[in-house]
Amino acid sequence: MLLPATTSNPRPPRAFPAIRLSGFRLLDAARTSSQPTPSYASASHIKLAEQAMMSAKAEALRPFDLTVAQYGAMLSLYYVPGQSPSQLARAVAVTPQTIGATLDKLAAES
Repeated sequence: MLLPATTSNPRPPRAFPAIRLSGFRLLDAARTSSQPTPSYASASHIKLAEQAMMSAKAEALRPFDLTVAQYGAMLSLYYVPGQSPSQLARAVAVTPQTIGATLDKLAAES
C-alpha cells in the first residue's frame, strides 16, 4: 500500500529505491489477495508509459544540457546530501560505473 502524501512535508520521497520497493510490495499483495494478478498487457502498458515518461524527461532536460541520470543525481543529492556514489547509483537506478561518469561530467561542467 502506498502512503498518502502529507501536507506538512512538501518534499518528495527521500530516495527513488523506496518508490521501486513499494511497487514490489504492491505486486506481492496482488498475488496473495483475491484480486487477479496483473496481466502481461498491464505490465506492457506500464513499460510503455515508463518509456514515454523517460523520453519526455530527456527532452525537457535537453535545453539545460542535462541527462536524466544527471538530473536524478542532483535531485537525490539535494534531498539527501552526503550520499556515497553507491547510494546515489541505487537512488538513480544506474550502475556504479555510470554514476561515476555522471558525477565526473557534472563536476567538470561546474
